[in-house]
Amino acid sequence: EKQNRFLKGECFRCGDKYEHGHLCKTDTLKVLEDNEDVEEPLTTDLTNLEYDPEETAEISLHAILGKPHPTTMKVHGMLHSTEVLILIYGGSTHNFISDVLVNELKLAT
Repeated sequence: EKQNRFLKGECFRCGDKYEHGHLCKTDTLKVLEDNEDVEEPLTTDLTNLEYDPEETAEISLHAILGKPHPTTMKVHGMLHSTEVLILIYGGSTHNFISDVLVNELKLAT
């Protein structure tokens, strides 16, 4: 059905004519639920991570520009005693942190 709508120039979700800037009249609600009760904060020791200088990093343009992407999840976390916003995007192969935050928290690099 999606293929037929695409060939007719229709939106595959709502069936209306598709054009630049189209917004579906039918909204969708996406819910992410936690199915476990976590009684204590999750902590990870990052001091003994292995580093491979030959590995090539891949990052999306959305991540570089700080733009939202439909597959990006935003969660709140704590780094030492500072609340941080964590963006989780499956399209990147590496993790990045703001230079400002590193300097502010005096983190080792």
